Amino acid sequence: MPTDSNGMEFIYASLVGGFSYTMNNNDPLSNNHFQLGGSVSSIKSMGNGFWGVNDPSQVRLNIKKFPEFEDSDGGCNMDFTEIANRGYAYKKGDFRDIEVKMIVDVKSLDPHVLIGGPTGHHPSNSNPCCQGYSYFSRFQNTATFQVQIGKEMFHNNGYESLDPTQNSGVYSTRLQNAVIGIGYCRYNGQKPDGTPTVTVEAWIDTNADGKDWKLFQREVDFKGRGWFKKGAGGDICGGDVDQVGTWGNGRIRIRWDDPNADVRIKSLTLREIAPFAPVTTPGGGDEGGGGSSGGTDVPESPTFGFVPITFRRDFNFYTVNTCAAAGEKEVYRQLVSNGVDGSDLDHDGYHAGETCKNTASKLYGAQISSGTIYATKHGAGTNIDVLILDSGNNVKSTLATITAASIGTSETALPFTSSSNSYVMTVNDRFAIREAGSPNGTDYISVARDSSSSYDGSNSVRYTYYGSYSEKSGDLKAIINVFG
Repeated sequence: MPTDSNGMEFIYASLVGGFSYTMNNNDPLSNNHFQLGGSVSSIKSMGNGFWGVNDPSQVRLNIKKFPEFEDSDGGCNMDFTEIANRGYAYKKGDFRDIEVKMIVDVKSLDPHVLIGGPTGHHPSNSNPCCQGYSYFSRFQNTATFQVQIGKEMFHNNGYESLDPTQNSGVYSTRLQNAVIGIGYCRYNGQKPDGTPTVTVEAWIDTNADGKDWKLFQREVDFKGRGWFKKGAGGDICGGDVDQVGTWGNGRIRIRWDDPNADVRIKSLTLREIAPFAPVTTPGGGDEGGGGSSGGTDVPESPTFGFVPITFRRDFNFYTVNTCAAAGEKEVYRQLVSNGVDGSDLDHDGYHAGETCKNTASKLYGAQISSGTIYATKHGAGTNIDVLILDSGNNVKSTLATITAASIGTSETALPFTSSSNSYVMTVNDRFAIREAGSPNGTDYISVARDSSSSYDGSNSVRYTYYGSYSEKSGDLKAIINVFG
């Protein structure tokens, strides 16, 4: 696996000729692409390659592709529609598809370390400041280690997240007195229908050696998803209410805001990436050099989810299914039937399916696009919903509704598609089949399963919900595909 000069392994391929920056752990300020801001006027060596700041009350550490960058075109009056059509906010070649990683050593109690961008400059006294648009990943130290992905439509609009902070089970201890690698990826793509997307990912390396990166959380933004703060949408800056930030901009920002924080960093790295290409060799020069050999060219408008068969680095490595549609890959296949009547949806609210138990599960990180379930109708049957539920049985995504008329009185294969699903499964989420009518002891649906299989071991487990959640032996009979 390719690494930078500090030994940090790549998650995605480098963009050929793209910019890359690797911190000099002996002298970070020797490279003018790395600049101090906010309350920080100096940094000091803390030993073992780590560096701390002189004033942690409002830390702003910036990586700039163009060191002279101060403001995006239009400044605080930047027009989203104009910038989105042009593709960049400062100048051609702005940061857009990027991978940022670093090792942090947290000595104090409650800092929240944020990596965000690309973004512009926003004076604290300007509101709204449209060049402040930014996606981010915030690594939070609360009762347990958590991550929040969000975006700020303009400054000072505050950060808006689609989901609560996530604790995926990858890492559950507090950040205090912990050394850990944290990473942030942001890249453009497309849905199968051509709708532009922006994917934002949070990664961690619990070994803190730069060689064991695991996907913690992923969000995909697209027009119509509704990712904005009510009453403060992108129309204020001349764009869509839920404006998707497809453009590049001048800086990547690392921040924390706590006068008592003691956070130390080392091996900070940023690369421009080709996210839909195989990870091969470095394509950019270290220390802001912008190399021209190795790496991989990125398509101008890649189709969202397309991954070459050769290799893509992700925490879950998916095999390619020749039966999946173009732009999809299969993550789950269990086609043995045994004990069909064991999962009867014969009362209101009953459901059955497969639970993502941990980050090694085949369902972890899955953004489901299509699949096939298997069921049998008894009597007149009922409609059923194919859902993603969280551990509290809250609906995170409705993938499909299947009518009773389409289900046979013997086991029936029931394909479904959900091209608009944007939800990414995490630990304790459930791929669920739930009754959607008024079942009784005569008219109901049974869900096919194999009570003796161990398809994904203890990582994915079959369950039933008959008034309460119960894990069962075996696995659900199903095929599940995801975008990509």
